[in-house]
Amino acid sequence: ENAVKYGHFRSEDEAIYVTVQLSRNDIIIEVKNPVREMNEDLQDLDNTIQWIRGYQNPFQAYVEKLKEVSEKKLKEGESGLGLVRIAYEGQALVDFYVDENNVLAVSAVYQK
Repeated sequence: ENAVKYGHFRSEDEAIYVTVQLSRNDIIIEVKNPVREMNEDLQDLDNTIQWIRGYQNPFQAYVEKLKEVSEKKLKEGESGLGLVRIAYEGQALVDFYVDENNVLAVSAVYQK
């Protein structure tokens, strides 16, 4: 959903790519989409991921985020729970990088 919302598609050739890798010990899901150069959305993404990692476990981050979103007015169509839900409900480590072509890759890794 965020790839559609925040992607920056300059031509019809650019697309969203989703890959799923399965192994005996882990599942990796990665979503790639083009973005503008470093901007506020990417800084927010980095801040959110670092905030989630700052908790001892994803459940604590999830509870804190539920409290936060229940107390503030969000933009239409925004829940504010996406990444923390993936971390908690999916028990996944969430990370991202932006490559030299301004393609954002967000990954979620679940390890058994």
